Amino acid sequence: MKIIIRPEVRKDSGIVAPERTLEILCGDRRFTAAAANAEKAAMRGMDSEFDIGRVHLRTAGAIAHGHEGTISHVVRKEGITDVTVRGHDDCGFCGLVNGVVNDGMQVSDSVMEIVYPYSKLAFRNREELEMQLAQFNAEYLGYLLPGVMVTSEVIHTDSVYKSEYHGEKYLIVMESVGQFAAYSDILRAAMAPLEGTYMVHGRFSETLPHIEIFVKGLGVGNVVFAAFNNAEVGRMGADIAVLNRERFIEESGARVSLAKVHRS
Repeated sequence: MKIIIRPEVRKDSGIVAPERTLEILCGDRRFTAAAANAEKAAMRGMDSEFDIGRVHLRTAGAIAHGHEGTISHVVRKEGITDVTVRGHDDCGFCGLVNGVVNDGMQVSDSVMEIVYPYSKLAFRNREELEMQLAQFNAEYLGYLLPGVMVTSEVIHTDSVYKSEYHGEKYLIVMESVGQFAAYSDILRAAMAPLEGTYMVHGRFSETLPHIEIFVKGLGVGNVVFAAFNNAEVGRMGADIAVLNRERFIEESGARVSLAKVHRS
């Protein structure tokens, strides 16, 4: 199955998709590459199967638990009427949850806080969890966001972006949700590789356990906080000072930096 982020928009249909849709998407590097390539295609006037026009929120596993504050704020601020949760196969977060539940893997207390809600699902392996995770998050958001239409889908990742990557891995951390399309600008500011860059959005208190997952679980060696304005620069500078004192950063040797994004 190919990823069609806005399948209802077709030139021959005359149907227009909802304009205020929040897309909750995994922070996986393959989605970063797909979105950046879609942005380039759009700039050349070409059609793309990956719609960069929606408001994007990136989290590990496209999960909502732990991100309630940012999600509720964005829905109010942007006038969101529709939310789509898009899970995917070959999901690192699902592998983590499966490891904790079925294999006795040990994780920190902060990571366990976002793993715990999914430990109550019935699954025997990662693949079974992957088929449930997006729907479970969508049902949760349905209760959290009354009056908002919430749907879910599971994406086959190879249909989005198929690649082997063996280079240095980056994680870009952003407060701002809805700054897209700006993938090219973000990657340029962070000096991050197209195929090796994960992303996560939200307040620092929300993103901290996700940062730990990407660094410890996926071997990310560069964490870049991307700021879009001077206020974010100030807040993120304080966040970086806190992050650098975290044990997992010290033990991993991951480098933490700040980049100011300038829109082209």
